[in-house]
Amino acid sequence: MAIQEQQNWQNGVPSPAILPTEQPEQDAIEFGELLMALRRRRWLILMGTLLIFALGMVMTFLQHRKYESTCSILIAATNNKTTENSNLPLLADLQALTQGRSVDTMVEILSNPDLLQEAFNSLPREGRIKGFVHPDFIYDGSDATSKTVSVSSKKNTDVVTITVRSRDKQISADYANGIAKTYLTKDLEQNRQATSLARTFVESQLAQARTKFEDASNALAAFMERTGFVSPDEQLTQLASNLADLQAEIDRTGADTSAGQQSVAALKKEFALTPATVVTETDVSNNPRISAELATLDALNDQRDSLLQEYTAHSPEVKAIDARISAEQDHLKQLQATVIDRTVHSRAPMQDELAKNYSSSRVDVVAKQARVQALKAKYDMRMHELKQLPEQQKQLALLMMDADIEKNTLAMLAEQHQTLMISEQSTLPNIRVVTIARASNIPVSPKVMLNALLFLLLGILCSIGAAAVVERLDEYIHDQETAERMTGLTVMGAIHQIKEEEPKIIEVNDQRSMLVERFRVLRNNISFSSLDRKMRMIAVTSCGPGEGKSTCSTNLGIVMAMDGKRVLVIDCDLHRPSLHNLLKTPRGIGFTNVVMGSCALADAVVTTEYENLSFLPAGILPPNPSEVLNAQPTRQLLHELAGMYDMVILDCPPCAKLSDVQIISTIVDGMLLLIGINQTLKGELAHSYRALAQVSAPIMGILINRMSLHQHHYGYYYYYYSKYGKNYDYHYDYHEDDGDPKKTKKGHSSTTKGGKKGS
Repeated sequence: MAIQEQQNWQNGVPSPAILPTEQPEQDAIEFGELLMALRRRRWLILMGTLLIFALGMVMTFLQHRKYESTCSILIAATNNKTTENSNLPLLADLQALTQGRSVDTMVEILSNPDLLQEAFNSLPREGRIKGFVHPDFIYDGSDATSKTVSVSSKKNTDVVTITVRSRDKQISADYANGIAKTYLTKDLEQNRQATSLARTFVESQLAQARTKFEDASNALAAFMERTGFVSPDEQLTQLASNLADLQAEIDRTGADTSAGQQSVAALKKEFALTPATVVTETDVSNNPRISAELATLDALNDQRDSLLQEYTAHSPEVKAIDARISAEQDHLKQLQATVIDRTVHSRAPMQDELAKNYSSSRVDVVAKQARVQALKAKYDMRMHELKQLPEQQKQLALLMMDADIEKNTLAMLAEQHQTLMISEQSTLPNIRVVTIARASNIPVSPKVMLNALLFLLLGILCSIGAAAVVERLDEYIHDQETAERMTGLTVMGAIHQIKEEEPKIIEVNDQRSMLVERFRVLRNNISFSSLDRKMRMIAVTSCGPGEGKSTCSTNLGIVMAMDGKRVLVIDCDLHRPSLHNLLKTPRGIGFTNVVMGSCALADAVVTTEYENLSFLPAGILPPNPSEVLNAQPTRQLLHELAGMYDMVILDCPPCAKLSDVQIISTIVDGMLLLIGINQTLKGELAHSYRALAQVSAPIMGILINRMSLHQHHYGYYYYYYSKYGKNYDYHYDYHEDDGDPKKTKKGHSSTTKGGKKGS
């Protein structure tokens, strides 16, 4: 757009009025502009980052140090076999109290609030005050307390870890060890209590069995004494022994069946009461292998009964069959009673374990019920054989059978009682401590380095966000890219910020300073922009007062005069003229006097100390500057001056709120719109550009003033003139023969490799 406007202006076509609302969309902010914006707000970013970082570190150091200790325990891998295969239902129930537990079950037990509270109360009060917020701390499972104690299991292992955090390193270790010790004590007491109850029950049963055996023995002795039938034949003895063994086996198997049914009922009840996280729906079918195993078991029982007719129960042949029967029963227990065809949902781990135990118990009950039926059939067959004997022999056989039954029961109970007594004295808990908790000297909270990094990052992000907000709300123009985007004009020149101790205008003999070079660039750009069109009159204006337009107008006139052109600088600011102060000339007679005809032009024009540079002051300030500038004598005078000089430069007033510049824009050949970095407001620039665009002012471009030396790519010029430019000096040599000064460049010589010198 700027190039098209410039071509239109060069061809004499008025520039269209492009209002800010009609400007093209702004391009995305470049990375360099972002860096410049961050650099402008560097103090805000730095102070904001330091403030947030300091607050974060203060909060970090005000927090109490937390120390962590971990205790590891191992769950027992095997079950307590004390009461396994017992023919007493109570012992089968007590067996469940001492058997090993799963990892998930152990985690739930160790996380029980009552157990944790009991372990907490076991700590000394001084330690509780030192290690925790409150000495009467109550573990309720909330977030605050869950951060104090954490119970978890290691994957694919039977190890459970207890982790405790507290403000005292020793108390955290004592509390973790206390939790393990509390559970260990409770578990050991529970196992001993269960074994003690079993022993007491067996003792009562043993006393009853002893009484029954004595009664049966007395009845047998009395019968034999009364009848005189002392030595029965071998067949009768064998038959009575078989009946006794069958009855004992029926009672034992029946007791096992009853215990199994009770276990199934208990598992079913526990399964129903166990909360499930996921509802499970499955389709199951009977396992066909169960029927085959039961048929094999029945065949072995028949074979055993056949052997009992020829051998005793303690013979090697019968014991071999018993071993096979026991092995088949164990194998039958491992088989599932049902087969899952399709699983719709998954169940909780504890429910899966209960379902497995329930299925195994049901299979065991079915097997034992089948065993009882087979034994009863054999018993009925032997009783039928017994009924075929004479009456006295039959009675003798029955008495012998009762005596053998009570004798076997008494022996079994005596053996079980001895086993329980030994087990009670050697009862072990279901867990074993693998690693005790030890005090750690390194706190786990707060993490100083991590918090420092996080707060530093947070401070940087928040400060950058605040800087972006401030930058967004900032109404000043800080770089030339913003000015170009708002106006669509090109930058004709960029003048750096002049320090207070430096001269504001170019000195007479100044040929190589940065200020001279920057205005030379501006001069060249003006010349190149009007190659096909003669330009005699240029106006310089700004958006607001105090932006340096008068200084720039003067310096532009000086560098054009250095180029050998006859230049006239006119102070057209009839509100607050200031050029006479820069050029150190009086203001009494000037431009307005010539326009009103009270003074001749030759008397008003002032010759300056700069060669080829003349100056026309503002003169008397009229009460109506706009009417004076728009008068025909003014236009005629300016056209006359454009013919007398090679270049006429008009220093105009600000155009944001005054109409003077709009009038001057209809007279001059070109205009420069000056923008002061960090001084010109965006609103004033938009208003100024709108005012000039409405009258199709011939704007050549914009002039950036007070640019920072370190801003964006402009730092290159600072490096060039501060480093490279110092290597050369310019001076004038006067030759007496012709009297003309000749400018000669002398450089500091430098010795190169090989002994050669260059300048």
